[in-house]
Amino acid sequence: MSTNQRKTNVEYKLPNMCANCAEKPAEVSWRVHQQEYASTKREMNIVGRVKQTDTYNVLDFTVGVCKECEAKLKKSQKQTAVALGIGCVPVALGFIGLLAAVGGVALTTVPHSVFIVLIGGGIIFGIAAMVLLGEQPLAKRSRDGKMFTFRNKKYEVAFGQLNPNLIYRK
Repeated sequence: MSTNQRKTNVEYKLPNMCANCAEKPAEVSWRVHQQEYASTKREMNIVGRVKQTDTYNVLDFTVGVCKECEAKLKKSQKQTAVALGIGCVPVALGFIGLLAAVGGVALTTVPHSVFIVLIGGGIIFGIAAMVLLGEQPLAKRSRDGKMFTFRNKKYEVAFGQLNPNLIYRK
């Protein structure tokens, strides 16, 4: 399975305020990464093999943030990555141990349920970390890339004044 990416570009103007706090002027650019599934295409060749190609719309864009908010956003990203990494360790060890125990390679004295508990604990820890540390994204774009929504509503209003046709209001 291969993936194709198609960039969706829309011109827009940014207000001179922080997209996170909307209190201070924007000092640096912050990249908002978003990728949306677009479609799947399947083809069959002469040999009879099926080739599947998934297409994604890359909806990355930048907004302005102040230095303080940039530091907070970077710290939040690092904390989430570390928590997910910590959650993956018991899952990986559990799978390796379970495969070794089932295959009779090693660890014959340890019950299989210990490895299953390790896997489940790692998954639960990872989900809990995402819920506790994961914030709502700073901004989102619609699937077609033509409409924007922002976490900070004051910033969204300012963005809407500069780009009235690009704001999605529920």
